[in-house]
Amino acid sequence: MAAPHKHWHWLPSLPIANVPVFVWPPRILPALRYLFSSGFLGSVMLFYGALAIITWYWLQPELSACTELAPAGTCSCSHTTPC
Repeated sequence: MAAPHKHWHWLPSLPIANVPVFVWPPRILPALRYLFSSGFLGSVMLFYGALAIITWYWLQPELSACTELAPAGTCSCSHTTPC
C-alpha cells in the first residue's frame, strides 16, 4: 500500500491553544494582538462585532434611563411628551 500524502492527513499540533480573549486571568496584550490580527479582522466576526456596537449605540436607551428598575411593559413617560 502506498504511503498517504502529508497534506491530506495534516493534523495541528496538540493541544490546541485557547483564544486569548477567553482565558482567565485576562491577558490584555495577547487578547488585543489577537483582535487586531488579520485572521480576526478579515473574518465574519468583524461584521457581527460592528453590528453589535451599532445596535447598542442606536437601539438602546440612554444609560441614565436605565438606572431605575421598573416592571416590564411600564413606561414613566408618555409618547406625546418627551421624557
